[in-house]
Amino acid sequence: ASAEWLLAHALGGTDRGVAARAVAAREPLSEAQRSTFDAHIERRRNREPVQYIVGAWGFHDVEVLVEAPLLVPRPETEELVDLVAAWWGSDGPARFADAGCGTGCLGLALLNALPAGSSCVAVDVSPKAVAVSTANAARLGLDGAYAVSETPAAALEGAFDFIVSNPPYIPSADLVDLDAEVGEWEDPGALDGGPDGLAVARDVLDRASAVLVGSRRSVWLELDPTGPGLLRAEGFSCRSFDDAAGRVRFARVDL
Repeated sequence: ASAEWLLAHALGGTDRGVAARAVAAREPLSEAQRSTFDAHIERRRNREPVQYIVGAWGFHDVEVLVEAPLLVPRPETEELVDLVAAWWGSDGPARFADAGCGTGCLGLALLNALPAGSSCVAVDVSPKAVAVSTANAARLGLDGAYAVSETPAAALEGAFDFIVSNPPYIPSADLVDLDAEVGEWEDPGALDGGPDGLAVARDVLDRASAVLVGSRRSVWLELDPTGPGLLRAEGFSCRSFDDAAGRVRFARVDL
């Protein structure tokens, strides 16, 4: 599958079907295409994620630019978009925040899925995340509804119906078990959730009571499977949700 994506990119396409059709037609590569493909394969041999090599990736119903070492958009997180959009329904435009936005994929996909007139304020401590998410909002035509700043979650300002966040949530002791594509390439600051995986999630929750307004007042999180239980033990009103593989992955904390 990786080779198909890399070949498609070398051919100037944006989906694997381009590669499949070229192979089926036995179309020879031009010298420039061969050179690009060979360079892609060499990078992949070094376990560099395909998303960094091709530079853009589909997420839910949008395509976003992806640059190392920002967190690679993952299909599991697309399920969080569906959960939040279904929960909000057609209840008018939403004002929400995305804490730890990375490429901006989560907030931007939600803007695309929520009722017209919705708006998102995104924050991240990474200057690259701010730059890339800003560029992604512009290329998707959502820059008028999306504002991002280099701000920690604990300093989030505004008034929001809800907050979404895919924070660093891997317990520190588990980082050594990550695949090379993750552990050697992606930003440790976007992965390491502290001793129990909840260090940044707690910052988001601590700040939420000051910025959430209206009747919903919820925080949606992607977490380690142990996270929702730990939050409930701390007294939070926390509902957990499984991903498509049956793994506890998401939580809604109602304040």
